[in-house]
Amino acid sequence: MQSENISLNKKIKELTVKEFFGLLNDWSFQQRETAKEESEEWEKGVVTLSKHLKCSSTTAYRYVHDEMFADAVRKVGGTYYFNWKKVSDILSRKKKRHAIR
Repeated sequence: MQSENISLNKKIKELTVKEFFGLLNDWSFQQRETAKEESEEWEKGVVTLSKHLKCSSTTAYRYVHDEMFADAVRKVGGTYYFNWKKVSDILSRKKKRHAIR
């Protein structure tokens, strides 16, 4: 949803008010879409992770602190967030490696 008539080579002081607000609206729309995508993917809490994995909270904490899950887990303040799709992909790859051995 980018404005068709605005040249991105213009300096900000050369934009008209209409062009500036058009860019601002496009940017805010993109930010809202990105926020929706991110909020859908990341789930909150180690307890939720343990429910997904059907394991104890202690085991879930071990996964959270494992380097293998670094891309799938985030810590914001004192709360852990995880991406269930990434966690399940990592675990499936891990199971395949053990099955081969």
